[in-house]
Amino acid sequence: MEQIGWDYRNARINGRNVFIFRDTSHLNEGVQDSLYREIRGKLQQRMFRTFFAEGAVGDKIPEYHSEAQLRKEVVGSKKRGACVAELLVCRCASEIKSGSLELYGIEKDELFKKHVVATKRAFDLASKRLARSISFLESMELDYLVGLSNRLSRRRSFWMAEIVARKMEEDGVDCAGMVFGDGHYQDVVAHLKRRNVGYVSFYPGCVEDGVEECLDYGLNL
Repeated sequence: MEQIGWDYRNARINGRNVFIFRDTSHLNEGVQDSLYREIRGKLQQRMFRTFFAEGAVGDKIPEYHSEAQLRKEVVGSKKRGACVAELLVCRCASEIKSGSLELYGIEKDELFKKHVVATKRAFDLASKRLARSISFLESMELDYLVGLSNRLSRRRSFWMAEIVARKMEEDGVDCAGMVFGDGHYQDVVAHLKRRNVGYVSFYPGCVEDGVEECLDYGLNL
């Protein structure tokens, strides 16, 4: 069982390093707040100013004028918790404006969109399977989509790590922060190692989301 807290075993003494914040539950507000506190702490220690986030492309991070607007538009309408990148946009507006925090997305646009479409359809069919209202053809489609979604997820993991490694190399960045869903963790760190990038990671603990919450999240990716 993994220990909550920081793991520094894979840091590189001389070379580039990434501070990884492992998002173990996109839906759990406690997990998101825990990750945010750790990120903010590292920012205050000036460990990095460049930060990479899952779910966005390039510098196209969704902007919200206030946390109240974020809670209304995301939490209320999409039935999910505010993700770390969205919290950073709201709570670190002054740092972003001054340039002491730079946010970047780590998605390949077309690949991300394909994964979202496949995942939404898979969750839709999974909800029908749970309700025992799925047809034979839909059941076959669901099995195919699960495999496709897993393959696309692995490809996204590769590009998350690759985009970070390239950006750090191009901009001469020695330390950066990075947050993504924990399902990508093993694939991401494996590719970072291949690119000679070290990492330290923060594990906030594991929260198991209920089936209905997962379905809601999948349908509102």
